Amino acid sequence: ELDPAAAAASGIRVEPAAMRALLPELRTTGRVAFNENRLAHVGPRSEGRVAEVKADLGAQLQAGQVVAVLDSVELGRARADYLGARAGLRVSESMLAREEALLAEKITSQAEVLAAQASFEQARATTSAAAETLRVLGLTTAEVEALTFGAGTPGRLSLRAPFAGTLVERHLQRGEFVSPSDTLFTVADLSSLWIWIDVYERDLSRVHLGDEARVEVDAWPDRTWTGTVTYLR
Repeated sequence: ELDPAAAAASGIRVEPAAMRALLPELRTTGRVAFNENRLAHVGPRSEGRVAEVKADLGAQLQAGQVVAVLDSVELGRARADYLGARAGLRVSESMLAREEALLAEKITSQAEVLAAQASFEQARATTSAAAETLRVLGLTTAEVEALTFGAGTPGRLSLRAPFAGTLVERHLQRGEFVSPSDTLFTVADLSSLWIWIDVYERDLSRVHLGDEARVEVDAWPDRTWTGTVTYLR
C-alpha cells in the first residue's frame, strides 16, 4: 500500500484493466552514419597539380562552390583544340554563306555549294566534339561558350561541390599532383543522417520496415530523435 504522494513520486498509476494493442519495444545499440544518398566524393577528371585549395574541413559549401583549382595540361590542350575548331567553324560558315550567295547569282555551281556544306557540317561536328571533351573534363556549358583566345588561364580546372553540404574529408595539399583515381574531398549533406542499428537474430522477427525508431545519444542525454526503419539486411 502506498499513499498518493508516494505513488506519485514512484510514477505508479492505477487504471482499470482494458484491451489494447501493445507495441513491443526493442532497445539496442547502433551507430550514426552519413546519408549515403547525400554523400559525394569529389575528384579531378584529368591529371593536374593543385594550384589552390579554397575550402577547409568543416566548411559549409553551396552547390557549385569551387573547393580547389588545378593546373591541367590536358585541359589546356582540350581548350586550344576547341578554340581552333570554333574558329574553323566560323570560316566554314562564312564560306558556305558566300557560295550560297554566288549560286543565287548563278556565279558558282551546286557542287561548290555542296562541298562548302560538307565542310561546314564537318567543322560543326569537330567543334561539338571538342566542346563535349571540355564538359567531360569539368567545365560547364557556360564556361565553354565563354572561352576566348588569350583570356584567362588555359589549363585551370575548378573542382566544385556537387550539392550544398559540409566538407567532411580533405585529401590534398597545394602543389600536390593528382589524378582521376584520387578522391580529394568528401561532401556530405548533414541535414539527415542514417542510424545503423544492431539487432540480434532472435529479435529479427520483431523489426519491420516502417517501424518507428527513437534514438538517444550520450552527448545529448536530454534529447530524442525519431526516425523510421527503411532498410533491413
